[in-house]
Amino acid sequence: MKLALLLGLLALGAPAGAEIYRCTGPDGELLFTGDPSECPGQEAHRSPGRVQSISPSASAPVEDEPRPAARRRRPAYDAEAEEARAALWQGRKRQAEAQLRQLAERLPVMRKVVGWCNRGDTVYHTDDLGIRRGVPCESLQQQYAELARAQSELESYLESGLEDECRRAGCLPGWIR
Repeated sequence: MKLALLLGLLALGAPAGAEIYRCTGPDGELLFTGDPSECPGQEAHRSPGRVQSISPSASAPVEDEPRPAARRRRPAYDAEAEEARAALWQGRKRQAEAQLRQLAERLPVMRKVVGWCNRGDTVYHTDDLGIRRGVPCESLQQQYAELARAQSELESYLESGLEDECRRAGCLPGWIR
């Protein structure tokens, strides 16, 4: 009775017909998983039906067993690729800094324009052709708030977000300093 109950519980715990997916993981190593989202676009792995065992005492593989796959070697150090990756991250930092400078130039002008909104609900502007256009204060205040938010996000990104992103991507220390 206990044995039948134990076997029934084991049968419920093991997924019947579970599929195994095989793909290359983010670290370049071979990955076997039961989660298809970890191997997008891959079909379920079909096992050849043989179990291979290697004992430490065996000096040569048995004839009907396939040889174990050779361990993949790390690629040799490539200085050019390393410099290119460093330049990529330094470029991202320069781009974020340039955007921050542009925002720092636009915010004082927008602050002044939004200050004119205290005189009414519309600010009027005359363009180069002499056409006078009205801009609702609500729209100007919304633009100013978006610029201020973008500035704080960029400052935060440059302060810690860029470095964290770079580190997760495998950057070496000093690439973005």
